[in-house]
Amino acid sequence: MTSCEPSPAVQASCSGGRAGHRAYERGDIPAAVSLLARATDLLPPGDRLGLECSIALGYALHDAGELERANEIFSRCVEEAERAGENALAARGRVGRVSVAVITGAAFASPLEATRLEIAKLDELDDEPRIAEAWYLVGNLEGWLGRSELSVRSHGTAMEHARRAGNRRLIGLSVGLPVIMEAWGFGAAPDGLRVCDELLTKYQGTSIEPSLRIARSLYLSFLGEAEAAQGEHTAGVELYRQFGNELFGAATGMSLADLRMRAGRLEEAEAAAREGADRLERLGEQGFRSTVAGFLAEALCRQGRYEEADEWARTTADLAMEGDFDPEFRWRAVRARVLAHRGEFEEAEKLAREGVEIVEQTDWWLHRGQAQSALGEVLELAGRVDQARASYEQAVDAFERKGVLPDAEAARQRLEQLA
Repeated sequence: MTSCEPSPAVQASCSGGRAGHRAYERGDIPAAVSLLARATDLLPPGDRLGLECSIALGYALHDAGELERANEIFSRCVEEAERAGENALAARGRVGRVSVAVITGAAFASPLEATRLEIAKLDELDDEPRIAEAWYLVGNLEGWLGRSELSVRSHGTAMEHARRAGNRRLIGLSVGLPVIMEAWGFGAAPDGLRVCDELLTKYQGTSIEPSLRIARSLYLSFLGEAEAAQGEHTAGVELYRQFGNELFGAATGMSLADLRMRAGRLEEAEAAAREGADRLERLGEQGFRSTVAGFLAEALCRQGRYEEADEWARTTADLAMEGDFDPEFRWRAVRARVLAHRGEFEEAEKLAREGVEIVEQTDWWLHRGQAQSALGEVLELAGRVDQARASYEQAVDAFERKGVLPDAEAARQRLEQLA
């Protein structure tokens, strides 16, 4: 071997790294973790190739639900990159570290600003791959803050940079996650279902398909097609399992609980939320878990199990991270109902109105309707019929704007009973 030839370790690392990146791009997360970990182990600290593989490994571990290990990888990458003067890779590692922090207990607003600062640094370096990852994280944070339309735009920006960089993994993520974000957020059910169908013709059989199936299940549920929604959701969960995406697979407890509650299958909704919360807790995840816990509290409340619902509402409040509007609204809506059924109307109304105020700042029309329904129920139990009617009317408007037919009909029935 001549001095200019790469060592066997470097050759093996290059080969393993390329194979690991290919596995990650096609969505095979277990293979990506194995190959990328092996590649990074063969190279000395601070090696540029090793740092590149470490970043990809961090994200693969994130998707696999190995959050503590992912954070360790990103942190080590930042330290080694800074020592080696690899500023772009250090910035990329910091973005990766934020992506773990926001689902393990960090507030959302500060990471959003921190990520925007990293984007400014990366713009100066003209670093397309890293800019794409940063914009993808911005899109996630915007959505979790209740700005789903802005979230979809940010993911579109991420996709543009990912295409210029040739990053097929991020191109896929920037298709799949915005579809789910839009389904929960500003997207109207009939239009959203059509978009899912169009995307499935292009992405069926890829790692994007499970996200499209979950979004499609939500839209079917919104349109009152409960059995079709359940079948589509089952298909999406199975695909997440096949691709090894434990994190997103566990997080589907919230969507399954939602569509089962809409279908009146409350005990099954409870079981789905409980299983999802347990799985996410085992992963050390907090962001999705707080929302799933809120769905569990709601499922218990709808069954009239108010003491248990109250316990889970309090758990949701404890888990909710600053700026994460869904659990912040949901625990208030559940506790408001519980307190109203106890006759504690003043505190119940206070919490219900706080929930309304939280979601009124978002473009998540489903949640806006749910908050008004909760307030209407509290006011109805308190005997304030005119005010209850006004809340139910606003709930109908929100549900109709979203295209959630069963929820709109339920609110209309409450209005008829108050007439």
